[in-house]
Amino acid sequence: MDNIKKLELVPAEDLLKELKLRTKHPIKDDGTRSPESNPTLREFDEVSIARALKANQKVIYGTDDRLDIFDLSPGPNLDDVDSVVALFNRSDIIDNGNGTSTLQTRNFGTAQNLCPGERFREQPIGAFCSGFLVAPDVIATAGHCVNTSNAANVCFVFGFRMQNATTATTTIENKDIYRGASVIGRQEVSNGPDWALVRLDRPVNNHRVVKFRRAGTIPNGQAVHVIGHPVGLPTKFAGGATVRENQSNAFFIANLDTYGGNSGSPVFNSTTHEVEGILVRGEADFVAQGTCNISLVCPTTGCRGEDCTRTTEFAPLVRVPGSWEARHGLTSAQYQQVFNELAGQGFRLTNVSGYAVGGQDLYAAIWEQREGPAWQARHGLTSAQYQQVFNELAGQGFRLTNVSGYAVGGQDLYAAIWEQREGPAWQARHGLTSTQYQQAFDELARQGFRLTDVSGYAVGNQDLYAALWEKIEN
Repeated sequence: MDNIKKLELVPAEDLLKELKLRTKHPIKDDGTRSPESNPTLREFDEVSIARALKANQKVIYGTDDRLDIFDLSPGPNLDDVDSVVALFNRSDIIDNGNGTSTLQTRNFGTAQNLCPGERFREQPIGAFCSGFLVAPDVIATAGHCVNTSNAANVCFVFGFRMQNATTATTTIENKDIYRGASVIGRQEVSNGPDWALVRLDRPVNNHRVVKFRRAGTIPNGQAVHVIGHPVGLPTKFAGGATVRENQSNAFFIANLDTYGGNSGSPVFNSTTHEVEGILVRGEADFVAQGTCNISLVCPTTGCRGEDCTRTTEFAPLVRVPGSWEARHGLTSAQYQQVFNELAGQGFRLTNVSGYAVGGQDLYAAIWEQREGPAWQARHGLTSAQYQQVFNELAGQGFRLTNVSGYAVGGQDLYAAIWEQREGPAWQARHGLTSTQYQQAFDELARQGFRLTDVSGYAVGNQDLYAALWEKIEN
């Protein structure tokens, strides 16, 4: 212990230099070292120097930059936390029957046989990986964390963090716990890309969707930070890192302070706060010191570094907010399936057209992924059903934005879209013959209405029309 106390007065840079020199200039046959070695340190063995170095450096790369979330000040770094999830096995989450669930955890120090003095030693662990929200119902994580066989048994939990230095949040509202529904895409290459995109059982509407790099490459030396669940601990923020190697097309290497449970963690650009990569591989977490374990010590420029799969590897599978989708030739069942799927991803129907081929009703439609007022859509309605829905929704403040008439088996049917919003006065008609349509057109035009949507269709040998007008405001 006396040696360590004396060594603590020596700069960490000198300790590192001495270790390197001893590696290059081993002990000679006469028990001495080459003269290049630091003469003030010759009396100490490598174990003493390594222990003193740990006292100076504390954790994996350089100083220990990990922070609990309650230590973060309001701002972009804290905002970044909101998109991060902990991955738990479904069996480790107990429903309390009151709208909350309890996370099953263990003591970090006991589980890892940690030596006294290790940071976060008394905190709980339970998560096995980390992840982050890249679309309203899609989580990105490491490919070695989730696959098609286990996705349904994985829960994605928001809010597993320390409230203060001694209290962890392990009772979580069920609205912040999601289950995996399907794997959208996945790769797991030992020295290449390692990622997975998981569709959740429902959209997330109370947490931030991250922005991430879709093209190009992160600059060399760029400052980065990582947020996740090292060794399954409550959420930790770790900054003070930079991009160390940038040659591979699939991943970059950074000196991030991370552990095994950080797999799947988002690696943020500390300047733009866009996600640049997924933490997937790195150095060993712990090394033995006598009968207990300590964190592996690496200098800032030492060891290999942590591999981060580039977000450009999976970007094509994640739709850009504000994007649009179009489908045609869908049967009624197929249309409803696509409708439900896209609505769950934040898409809203903006145009629909129903038509018939060989007595089969088919649908073509356009969706846009954007915010907007509440909306409703229906299809396959008879004239009477359409009028009933029309009246009900109008009474609730919904206005018709799109209508399509079509005929199947000699029966006129209707598909339509409504939005709940204010706007100019409007009029709608359906089932009009050509003469009736022209009459309504002329009458409404004289009253200052303009045609905004029209659908022509045939029932038997009769052409019919459904249309929508809005009043022109001066």
